[in-house]
Amino acid sequence: MELIPIVENDKLVLKGFVERKWAEKNRLCHLTTLLIPVRREDGKVAIQTRPEKKSFAGFRDFFGGHVTFNQDFLPLLLGQEFNLESIILSAAIREANEELRIVKEDGYPEIVTKELLTMIRKIGYFSWDGKENVERSTLFLVKIPHSSLIRPMDDIDGKFEPVKTEFLTFEDVFERYQKKQWQFADGAERILKQCAEDKGLLKEIRDIIAAIPMEGRKKFRAVLWDYGEDSPGGGGLDSTLSYEQLPKTKWFDRYEDALEAGKKRNAECGYGFHVRIETEEVGE
Repeated sequence: MELIPIVENDKLVLKGFVERKWAEKNRLCHLTTLLIPVRREDGKVAIQTRPEKKSFAGFRDFFGGHVTFNQDFLPLLLGQEFNLESIILSAAIREANEELRIVKEDGYPEIVTKELLTMIRKIGYFSWDGKENVERSTLFLVKIPHSSLIRPMDDIDGKFEPVKTEFLTFEDVFERYQKKQWQFADGAERILKQCAEDKGLLKEIRDIIAAIPMEGRKKFRAVLWDYGEDSPGGGGLDSTLSYEQLPKTKWFDRYEDALEAGKKRNAECGYGFHVRIETEEVGE
């Protein structure tokens, strides 16, 4: 029996634990993870075709799974506080290792750790309120190291079978969604639907994915401007500051770390700057 945590729909307050199928049948809101594998070589993403005898058979989908009851919840049973973000991250790491089965060039397993994951937006941001299922999902990009492969498998009638997978650019996947060229399962559907409705989210995912192949060759930092990338004008608040005077973060090895630091710096400034990421070759 697989127990999963049940939460209040939008506040994500833990209400208890129930058996997974019973939760889905009774439309109880629960937590899941969504995973988009990204190749470091070229920034292309992996998308699967759902196997026969599985829900949404033949539909395209990303990867992911349920947050389940495990040792991460033990502090709760002892009356202690627990960190929901840490539990979600732990679930994402487990699902990435179990579902993607990444292997190195020499055939040995590549163990996914938190350093290979990037969370997009906040916990539970990608919601699904279906007729038979209610979920609050958290999206992670999973970086596939250079020269490593993914070999996803799925349990079909008690036997693990290979899952058909292909690599495309995220733009190609999104275009197929917009043009209705493919049918998508609910996991990929909720991501792509949110991107269609929120161009800022679409740009954020695109930019982070585009920066992944540059990691190791470039470093990143955030610069706070008073206008958007497509707007004319000088730099700084009311165009009164020179570039040298603009608020900036330190240099980071990863795009997403620079972006997060820029957002935090922007909140501290309180002026509503536009966060833009600039790069520099490593060693300069």
